[in-house]
Amino acid sequence: MRVNLTIFCAFLLLFCCAGDKSKTKEDVIQQEIITLDLTRLQNMHACDEYFLSESVDKLDIVFLELTNNTLISNIFDIKVTEKDIFVCDYKSGISRFDHEGRFLNKIGRKGQGPGEYQGFYNIEVDDDKKYIYFYDYVYSKIFKFNFEGEFINDSLKRFSDVISGTNPYVLLVNDKLFLIDLLPVIHEREKYFTFALFDDNYQIKKYLYNPELLTRTKEIWENRQLSYGWKNFWTEKNPSISVYDKQFMMSFYAGDTIYRFDLENECFTPLFILRMGDKPTFEESHQWIKDDSFFDHILLLDFLDTQKYIYFYLFKSNHLYILKYEKENGKQCIYKDVATIDRWNIPGSPSFVRKLIKYSLSFKNDFCGGSFSINYRSTGKYWVSVLFPEQMKEIKTEEIGKEVVKDQNLIKEYLRVLENIREDDNPILLIATLK
Repeated sequence: MRVNLTIFCAFLLLFCCAGDKSKTKEDVIQQEIITLDLTRLQNMHACDEYFLSESVDKLDIVFLELTNNTLISNIFDIKVTEKDIFVCDYKSGISRFDHEGRFLNKIGRKGQGPGEYQGFYNIEVDDDKKYIYFYDYVYSKIFKFNFEGEFINDSLKRFSDVISGTNPYVLLVNDKLFLIDLLPVIHEREKYFTFALFDDNYQIKKYLYNPELLTRTKEIWENRQLSYGWKNFWTEKNPSISVYDKQFMMSFYAGDTIYRFDLENECFTPLFILRMGDKPTFEESHQWIKDDSFFDHILLLDFLDTQKYIYFYLFKSNHLYILKYEKENGKQCIYKDVATIDRWNIPGSPSFVRKLIKYSLSFKNDFCGGSFSINYRSTGKYWVSVLFPEQMKEIKTEEIGKEVVKDQNLIKEYLRVLENIREDDNPILLIATLK
């Protein structure tokens, strides 16, 4: 189903052209919006499985070399390029490996001296220029290193005067560097942005706002504090982001619209509208302590863009629905899986129970058996699954050995790794290269 774009003109101009009033409707609106009716997920055509080979060209098993400098125990980000693998660990920092798993070098180090960092949530890698970027939330600065681990002193400015949230991080797509800022807020601002776009000198050239936030600045500030006696502490998760073949798509937290980034106009334009029935209110979706009724709505958890398909991961009432949308003809099918709601009591609170949806972006691994959970996505070309030794010991090798797979040599290698893994070894990476 297609919808008339004129309905969205005012909305689009507000969202896409904030900060650039010279753009016209014709500049911004270039394509039709695809509407997907998801109100009857249970009645949609069912898929038997989601196979990794539908969207992946090859799968590599990488055993990370264990050294005194590379004891990996608590990974928080991984980036993969054509020749390198960068692993971020809370204790050992950023380690660079080749695709054989051999350790190459460290990237910078934690500390308070020149070029040293304190803390960050992710890294971004420019494989062409051989640079690494991350936002240090302690120093409120973007740090830049080369692949050899040397700090590049560009006198990058501090951004404490524009950051309002507690969890900022960077995103690099098509040579464009973004800073992403989220609720909750700790600094009062006239407007709370979600994406900020940098120029070539690492100065913010443009803010891109979530329209839902623009009219709520006063409420957001009033609901900024975490208090056991105040249920309406507002927070949000990261926007869902998928990058494939130089196309950057995203959806705001608890949203029903998928946007694409228009490179020429440097703005977001709607690509998909997801009709999901009754939506939770902004207050319901952003409350830190959520009512059970929130989870009775259809919620978009995440999505994956690939060569042939877009996979939408949706939740409703303890069920995970994976919608496979075929780009060429619009065909859709649904696979039903299990998701759970984790609950735990908050000590000292008035019977508050924290609730979070627990699910996995996973595929049937028809390359070497078992399942493939996507723990990290990198540079629009790679998916990474991480297997720690304690997890690998629980994998039933007898069942995997009986599976029909595409690569007999790969399954033999996989089984050999599973059988020989030691408790003190580094994790194993399964790196999927997209078609």
